[in-house]
Amino acid sequence: MSRMILCPDRIHYYDSEKYSECPYCKRIREGKGAKPTAPAEEEDLKSSKPKVKKRGAHIDRDATAPWYSGEKESEEIFEPVVGWLIAIEGPAKGRDFRLKPGRNVIGRIMEADICIEEDDLLSREHTIVYYYSEINNFYVEDNKSKHGTFLLPNKDVIVERKPIKDGDKILVGKTILLLKTLCNEDFQWKEKT
Repeated sequence: MSRMILCPDRIHYYDSEKYSECPYCKRIREGKGAKPTAPAEEEDLKSSKPKVKKRGAHIDRDATAPWYSGEKESEEIFEPVVGWLIAIEGPAKGRDFRLKPGRNVIGRIMEADICIEEDDLLSREHTIVYYYSEINNFYVEDNKSKHGTFLLPNKDVIVERKPIKDGDKILVGKTILLLKTLCNEDFQWKEKT
């Protein structure tokens, strides 16, 4: 049985039997993740046990995409959300994952952009979803995974990089991910002026 504890920064709950330190805070310190999408509520901070919330109680108060600052003279870099993958079947059912421009790795390891560690059929870095703003297109590619990547409903095997569109379903391990695009023929982020 797992032992969930609140991290020292009082933001996340994590399994102390599985991790020696908060894996979410570690990702943020290493520059691999943004602020949490749902900080702990004030009443959660008073208790050492995670509170079970009612359906619909989750409110995302953070910005959709983080700003990463460099040195004072350097320009800030903005990576806006370009779409989402929503787990509609499998161990992560109901969770959504934001896609950023460029390369988005789906895998079992915490360092993956889209981490689904509950899915034991996923490879460490199983699949890659790309978004190229220059041509305004999404692509999916299997990353030499053990169990493969498939495009549904026909279970087409993804061998090389293949274009995907809004509404496509991707099977990785035991998880089916539905692609919802923000950037498409109707909308695309413009460069800052």
